[in-house]
Amino acid sequence: MAKCDVSSLESKSIVLAEVTEFGVSLKVNRDSLSPKRNEGYYCQEMDVNRALVTTALSVFCETGHSVFKPVRCIDVIGSTGVAGLLWKKYLASDVHVHINDPHENSHQIILDNRQRNGLETDIHRKDPCVLLHEMPFSFIYLDCHTDASFYLDSLMRNIPKQGIIAINTKDDGALYGRTPDMALRNYGGTITKTFYSKELAARLIVAGMVRSAAVHSKGLEVLCVLSVKSTITILVKILKGPAQANSCMAKIKPLVHCNMCEDRGFYPSSVYPVENPGSLLSCKCLENTPGKVLVNVGPVWSGSLFNANFVRTMISHMNKYPWEKSMKEVMETLLYEAWCPNLEGEKLLKKVNDKIKNNTLHQPLSENQEPPVKKKKEDTQNIKEIAASQPEPPFYFNLHKHCPKGPKMVKVGKVVSNLQKAGFRASRTHFDPLAVKTTASLSELMGILSHSMD
Repeated sequence: MAKCDVSSLESKSIVLAEVTEFGVSLKVNRDSLSPKRNEGYYCQEMDVNRALVTTALSVFCETGHSVFKPVRCIDVIGSTGVAGLLWKKYLASDVHVHINDPHENSHQIILDNRQRNGLETDIHRKDPCVLLHEMPFSFIYLDCHTDASFYLDSLMRNIPKQGIIAINTKDDGALYGRTPDMALRNYGGTITKTFYSKELAARLIVAGMVRSAAVHSKGLEVLCVLSVKSTITILVKILKGPAQANSCMAKIKPLVHCNMCEDRGFYPSSVYPVENPGSLLSCKCLENTPGKVLVNVGPVWSGSLFNANFVRTMISHMNKYPWEKSMKEVMETLLYEAWCPNLEGEKLLKKVNDKIKNNTLHQPLSENQEPPVKKKKEDTQNIKEIAASQPEPPFYFNLHKHCPKGPKMVKVGKVVSNLQKAGFRASRTHFDPLAVKTTASLSELMGILSHSMD
C-alpha cells in the first residue's frame, strides 16, 4: 500500500509531497483534491486498481499475444506517472512504457519521478486523443477520472487485435442515476437509481465501448471489472472483424426494471416489440400495484463481465508482486463471482483455490516426481468446463432490500449455500458485500430467504 511522508517542497506554485507506492518513490501534489482542478493529482485509494492493471499487463506479456515485442504500453493520462513506473519497475524489459499528460506541471512531475526511480520510459506531453491516433499501442491504460466516453473512439481506432484496454473512471454524475440525461448523452443509455447501480454502471460503460469499437469493425471481450467505492476499472480484449463487432452489438439490450421490488430482465433480441414487458419479470407488482411501476433502462451490455481463466491466471501471477496480500481477498472474490458455481462447482472451486494458495497449480515437478497425468487432465478439463459454461448471471440481489423483515438478518454465506443446494448457481459479489448473484429469479430467492430464516 502507499506510504506518505511529511517532506514537501514548492515547485511552480504546487506543493509536492513524497509518497511511496509498492516500492516506487513519487513526488505528488499534496493539495490535490480534484483531478480536474489540480495537476499532479494522486489518489492513494486507487492503488488497488493500479495493482490490478499491472497484474493484467504481466499476464498479457506472458501470453505473447502482443503484436509489438516488447509490449508497447501507455498510461494515457499519467498525472504523476505512477502506473507506468510500476510497469517498468516490475516488468522491466518485457514492456516499452509510454507515459503521457497534456499539462505542463504534471509533465514535469512525471519527468522528476522517472529520474527519482532511475527507470527508462518515454514521456509525452500531447493531447491524449491525438497521441492515440498517431501511435498504436498493444496495452492502453486510461485513468480519466470522469467522462470516459470522450476518449472511447480514440482508444478503439489504432489498437491492434488481441490488444487490451484498461479504463478507470469515476464518472459519478452519469453512472449512478443522478443525472440520467448525462448518461444518455455520454453512453447512449438511460439509467435509474437501483440497489444494483454499480454493476449497471459498468454495463453501461461497456455498451459505450462496444459501440465505439463496432465503428472500426472491432468487437471486444470483457476480461475483468473491479468496482472500488465510486471508481470502476474495466479491462477488455480487442477482437477484430465485422463478425466480432456484430456479435458484440447483439449483446447490447434494453432492460425492464420494477421500481417496487427491483426485479429486472433483459428484453429478447428481436425486431418485434414485446407486448407485455411485465411477462419478462417474475414479480406480480404490475398486477398488485396501481400506477406505472415498470421503467425501461439502458440499453446496456448483457454479456459476461469476467473471463474466469484470465482472473485465475492473474491470481497465480500475484505471488511475484508486493501487492499480493492486499489484493488476495479481492481477487478471490472476483474469481468466485466469475464462476458463480452450483454445488458441484463450489467443491471444485475450493480445490482450485487451495492449489493457488499453495502455488501448486503451475508448479514444476521435481526430478524424482512423476506427473499425475490422468488427475491433472481431469482437473484441467473440469476447470475449462466451468469457465466455458454460461456467463455469470447479470446483476445481483441486495439482501437488505429483499430479505423478509425479522429480528435477525440472514447471513450472505447461508443464502448462497441454500441457493446452491436448491440447484441454482450462486455466489457473493464484490459490487455489494450484502448481495448475492444467482440464476434464481426474485420469487425463487424470496422463497429461499423465507426458508433460511426459519
